[in-house]
Amino acid sequence: MVPVDGRVNLAAELAGQWDEVCILPPYTTNGRAREVLGVSVDLRDSSRIWNSDGIALLVTMDDDGVAGMYEVPLRPVDFTPLAGCCFPRGNAAFGVSADGDAFAVSDAENAASAAVCPTVDLRIEGW
Repeated sequence: MVPVDGRVNLAAELAGQWDEVCILPPYTTNGRAREVLGVSVDLRDSSRIWNSDGIALLVTMDDDGVAGMYEVPLRPVDFTPLAGCCFPRGNAAFGVSADGDAFAVSDAENAASAAVCPTVDLRIEGW
């Protein structure tokens, strides 16, 4: 996933039909994933996120639950600053800082989504 003009648009990058995308950081447990996604998943069978520090997991969701899982390296775009957050497909475009960190763009709906996201670094706080 390569940013274009300092942005990455997950609606264009991630395949399939989905309504929102949730971001899980390295070492996410099944319990933490359930808290963020609202459904149970077995990450040991579907991803390396539970034991890898080199990827983030982008989980697309639809009305039936998990629609897809995408392991993405932390470079050139690091989604972990948005760990634990979910964004509607229509607002799944993110800015990318000079050092590669993704950030939510400042429009009203993303701001509302960001308001319900954790404000601590979840990689340190038990993720």
